[in-house]
Amino acid sequence: MNGLEMHRRHVLVGIGGAVAVGAAGAGLPILEATTEEIDQAVEMMSHDQEAIANLLRQQQKAFVERNAALLRGLYVGDADWTNAFGRTLNGEDNIIAYLKELFADENFTAGKVVGEPEVAIRTVGRDTVAAKIHTKIEGQRTVDGGTLPVRQNHSLKLIARQPDGNWRIVSEIYMDARQEVTHIHTE
Repeated sequence: MNGLEMHRRHVLVGIGGAVAVGAAGAGLPILEATTEEIDQAVEMMSHDQEAIANLLRQQQKAFVERNAALLRGLYVGDADWTNAFGRTLNGEDNIIAYLKELFADENFTAGKVVGEPEVAIRTVGRDTVAAKIHTKIEGQRTVDGGTLPVRQNHSLKLIARQPDGNWRIVSEIYMDARQEVTHIHTE
């Protein structure tokens, strides 16, 4: 996922360390801390950012390769997951079993990712981040033989640090942007 962006202003406020640090130029105050404490917090945050990026890369690889086994260990045991068609599952084993079935489906596998996904990550709490991902998918077919228009697929993943220090997906929901217009926003 080369397009993975960590918004430094968000990431530096709360991930990984007891010391919250504001990003330079972001108008956020740097809390009272020694230089050593700030350096340690930034080092921890950098490690956490890489761990989160690796988790998201592994998930993307599983989807691109249609290999559900690559998803093992990315979710907490009781994770919840909802796809863009409203299918809701609970538990890593159920999620992986469903995705294994989905990855074997020729209608699903006809769809291919167009370009790099757009990724934005925000801190939710000290040990939790939200990852918002936009992916374009073309060529996915329907069971009646049709082809879906290019899917503007969005997902929101809640990712939390576990007691063992690893980051895992706790909750995940997918949705597709619709073409129909139900409201015209006026300023």
